[in-house]
Amino acid sequence: KSELVGQQRSSTYLTQRQRAEVYARMWEVHYDQGSRTTGAKWRHLARKAIAVNRLTRGLRGTTASGDGSSRGDRTLHRRVSWSDRQLRPGIDVDEVPFFIIGTHKFDTACQPSVMTPPLMDAIQNHLPGVVQGFNYWLKYSLIRDGASLTALESKAGLSKYTILAIETLEGNVFGCFMAIPWERRSKYERSGQSFLWKMKSSRSSVGSMVPDEKASMEEHANIEEDIEVFQWTGENDFCQLFDHDKIAVGGGATDADGGDGFGFIIGDALERGSSCPCETYNNPCLVSDTEGGQFTVANIEVWALTPFLFEADAERSERSIKCREQNVLQNPASQSQWSQFL
Repeated sequence: KSELVGQQRSSTYLTQRQRAEVYARMWEVHYDQGSRTTGAKWRHLARKAIAVNRLTRGLRGTTASGDGSSRGDRTLHRRVSWSDRQLRPGIDVDEVPFFIIGTHKFDTACQPSVMTPPLMDAIQNHLPGVVQGFNYWLKYSLIRDGASLTALESKAGLSKYTILAIETLEGNVFGCFMAIPWERRSKYERSGQSFLWKMKSSRSSVGSMVPDEKASMEEHANIEEDIEVFQWTGENDFCQLFDHDKIAVGGGATDADGGDGFGFIIGDALERGSSCPCETYNNPCLVSDTEGGQFTVANIEVWALTPFLFEADAERSERSIKCREQNVLQNPASQSQWSQFL
């Protein structure tokens, strides 16, 4: 009975999120061609080159609308636009900070998504240099691929650099960046470039906004990009634990707080989990307004970071890297006696 209640709560929450058009518009909004300029605010918050280049290329010969409020709307639309992150004819790939592959704005199987363009932008500012400017590739979505650790591993197990994003039924959004694949092991693995992150405010804190109002879109975008990041401290090596019955990130209880010491941990059904302070990342509890850091999962996503613009190329690269590792690292007969010196 409790499982049925949990499923109903999850379904209700996801339905409300899907009907909240303000989030859909963060992905679907297209550039309004009614003005010659995006204004100083967009140029500061987003990428100057993208705005100026596309305005110059797409708006020659058009006249300004003269509507000050619509100009502000257009700057906000470009800040949260899905279309700015999709590869399509006319896009200058050298000027776009990152693209989104593996899904699209009409991909209803993955909606509502945990990640949004403003949130991706915010996280990218904290990524290590080796993946700066890489594209976001959706590898696993709980609502699309099923709630199981096996599905998560089969979809995302080949990707080295990933962002795991979790959304709870209370509207808390948090996760981690890992520089090691999500492969099942019986022990913790270290990832010195890894970090935990969380949105400072829950998505439920702004209530149900009217999607036609500029203020609502701007308020949501501000909440999405306002995050906290907790880098690896070096206190221990408890970065990633992907076992047969759980996912855990972080470990080692702090003296000041109780709890089990996991930055966050989720059971094998990917339904419930908990978060508490840990020594690995020196983080607080990542969820708010919950008892003992307990939470119920609404959705989980794993996004790989890849330099490729097309999914087929990214998949081919991952398979070739895995094949090379299996044939060279795990097969001593294939190694030369000079390999240790190369």
